[in-house]
Amino acid sequence: MTFLQLVTLAFVQGVTEFLPVSSSAHLILVAKFTAWTDQGLSLDIAAHLGSLIAVCAYFRKDINGLCYSWFPNKRKDIRCGDKRLSICLIVATLPIVLSGLVFHDFIAAELRSVYVIGVMTVVFGVVLWASDTISSKNRLLDSVNWRDAIFIGVIQTVALIPGTSRSGVTISAALLLGFSRESAVRFSFLLGIPTISAAVVYEIVVNSFVIGPEQWLTLGTMTVLSAIFAYGGIYYFIRLLDRIGMLPFILYRLILGLLIIIFSVNFTSTHASSLEDQVQNTRVAIFAGGCFWCMEEPFDSVVGVHATTVGYIGGSKANATYKEVSKGHTRHVEAIQVTYDSSEISFAHLLEIYWKNIDPFDSGGQFCDRGQHYASVVYFSNQEEEIEANRQLEELQNFRFPNNKIVTAIRPAIKFYPAESYHQNYYLNNPVRYKLYRYQCGRDSRLREVWQKE
Repeated sequence: MTFLQLVTLAFVQGVTEFLPVSSSAHLILVAKFTAWTDQGLSLDIAAHLGSLIAVCAYFRKDINGLCYSWFPNKRKDIRCGDKRLSICLIVATLPIVLSGLVFHDFIAAELRSVYVIGVMTVVFGVVLWASDTISSKNRLLDSVNWRDAIFIGVIQTVALIPGTSRSGVTISAALLLGFSRESAVRFSFLLGIPTISAAVVYEIVVNSFVIGPEQWLTLGTMTVLSAIFAYGGIYYFIRLLDRIGMLPFILYRLILGLLIIIFSVNFTSTHASSLEDQVQNTRVAIFAGGCFWCMEEPFDSVVGVHATTVGYIGGSKANATYKEVSKGHTRHVEAIQVTYDSSEISFAHLLEIYWKNIDPFDSGGQFCDRGQHYASVVYFSNQEEEIEANRQLEELQNFRFPNNKIVTAIRPAIKFYPAESYHQNYYLNNPVRYKLYRYQCGRDSRLREVWQKE
């Protein structure tokens, strides 16, 4: 990742995280309208960590008050409302935590389209306008109660949908309850602390997140930049709130959302015919060869290959996670899905590439990765692919390796589940760690040993 990409992503994340304009929508749009690869889980966590640092720094006095409110004997100057506010923040956080656990995979798979982003940007721009217009704006934050917390917390769950804006919906909800703009914004931003913290912890725990030594500089830079931009966004938003109100953000959402919708519709219409022509020659091949990180690189540079996707196949559970698969609990196999143009490259040629990147004699996994979830398998989608796979296997067995038993399986393709985003293009997003893994695993040395005569 270039420094320009790093600064751009940090700026987008930092500035939009606390403005009522949806940070997730802007990050998705950056990915959609540039040729940049997905920033990956590590940078995503670093960006959110920077935002968390910024809001904690800005509201440090409020946080001190909330913490000390649980120890009244230690601080006599703490307002009586601080403890109630801290409880309300906890209550308001629970709905989005529970909803995120239940609907995370569905939202990631189904609701990240440009059209959805456009619609939600417009809809909740209107909601923000309505709430700001009809609100009495006479309640202070000291009057917040558990009913307010539940209402704002439930509304906050909608922010899981890209284009909604967490700060936007929570500010709108607080305004509808009659809170002043300053109180609504303050509650929204304070609510962001446990919410963002929960999201970061979730990604780290669920995805078994580990930081390689080569990533520290990049991640540190992302964290610092995101924190700086986020702090600036918070500072100027609150400073200008009474002067400019919500109208500029409402207009921005409406204009941006309409442009996104128009673009999405026009893009679909313009490219429908060309896509129809392309799809006639588009085919999909699925191969398993141990760690799926290492299977993308050999295919990505091949003419005719349009895309590679790492994921899971052959298991008993839908939408399995990496943590579940890696423990062998689901019977899935790590695999790669290769999307290619059959007019430019054949399935037979892809098979030839596949063989040269596996150890066909290993029945217990591949290289240093052990277990059946690392097995070598060719998955066929039709009779022609099955025939070709068996032909090449027999040819290798009879003529190339007559003294060694090839154990690579040939099986019919079933449902393929794409892996988590941070696994995609891993060799590009984490080049140093990827190369170190290949070396430590002995993958390249074993491949040379098996295929040295080639």
